[in-house]
Amino acid sequence: MPHRRAFTLIEAAVLTVMFAAFVLFAVVACDNSSPSKSKGGGADDKKGASKPPPEPPSVASEKPRLDGPVQRFEGELPPIERVEATDDLAVLANMPIIGARYRTREAMQLRSIHVGLLTFAQNNKTPTGDGFFPGLKRDGSLPDEGFTWSGVEGTYTAESMAGDHPATRYSIMINKGYITTDVMISPLDRRTKSVAKPVGQPGAAPIGSRSYSYAMLRLDNAHRKAEWSETINSQAAVMSTRNLGTVASPQSYWTKPGSGEWRGNVVYNDGAVMFEGQGNFRNEYEGPFLANTRYNKQPVVKKDNLFVPDDGSDGANAAMVYAKADDHENQK
Repeated sequence: MPHRRAFTLIEAAVLTVMFAAFVLFAVVACDNSSPSKSKGGGADDKKGASKPPPEPPSVASEKPRLDGPVQRFEGELPPIERVEATDDLAVLANMPIIGARYRTREAMQLRSIHVGLLTFAQNNKTPTGDGFFPGLKRDGSLPDEGFTWSGVEGTYTAESMAGDHPATRYSIMINKGYITTDVMISPLDRRTKSVAKPVGQPGAAPIGSRSYSYAMLRLDNAHRKAEWSETINSQAAVMSTRNLGTVASPQSYWTKPGSGEWRGNVVYNDGAVMFEGQGNFRNEYEGPFLANTRYNKQPVVKKDNLFVPDDGSDGANAAMVYAKADDHENQK
């Protein structure tokens, strides 16, 4: 009887070992047949195992970048019609991404125009002096109304050919190929636009106040005439987003109608384009006021109104004009 009991225990032990071996074999076999492993298994297979390709990023999840080169803003901008038709274009200023894109597009247009001014000046100078921008002759003088600008005849014309009228200055640059018509109108300009077309084309139209959106420096005294040239003066503003209102109650595309506020892009003669009117570390003032301007090497103007011809500085200050050469209060 004891002999039989010993045999039973030995038999049970053998069966247990066999069962354990079977379970181990089954686990290894299942692991090797997994789709994430190769058939051979082992360390080498883990190194060479293929990984599923990453999923492409969702277009909806991509966010526009605000850094990098200005080319990031190329392409079609959202149409203004998407904004409620309340004439309150300031709505865009509260849309950080869209507002930044429109401000940058305006700045790019103004910078392109300023490059055209500087390029023109290279061929509009005396042998010993700086070159002057279009609207002034080689010697820096203002021509009479009947003056004939070389290269202008028979192409684009302006509603006025007086040298101090912005329409004249734009037409000269277009006719000589320094700018194109697409940089003259702000993407925020809601007016019925009159895109200039050269003489001889269907629908030919002269360059008028509805052909451009940006104001230029008045040429009504010696100080401002001196800065309408390639001085590269970082303290002299020479172009800006126009004033939609009056001197007493200014307005721009970026402010609410009737608010008496103005914000917009300003071009300085060194080529810098700044969005002014909101107060910052460089210009503490809000509205159409610039800080520390200087024209024709005259004393610095601490607080300079963009749209006032003479604010106590004897005319050595910024003063923009949009339509009428003799009217500093711009028009819609």
